[in-house]
Amino acid sequence: MYHMSTLSFKSTLEVFSAMESKDLLSSSDLSRLEKLLRQVSPVLMKDIQQFKASQCKRGAHFLGNPNPNRP
Repeated sequence: MYHMSTLSFKSTLEVFSAMESKDLLSSSDLSRLEKLLRQVSPVLMKDIQQFKASQCKRGAHFLGNPNPNRP
């Protein structure tokens, strides 16, 4: 059992930064994040998959720089 005083609450950004620093997450490999989302929030993962599919159909690049013509 955890005591509230021993828990350390982190922001989503802090969690993602920690994952990135441990090479668990990168802009070119989001598989662990997607696996986590499938378990935690299947509805959100479905929305993400629909977004990715729509971007691929448009030929858009959704990881990294969204507009490769701009720095």
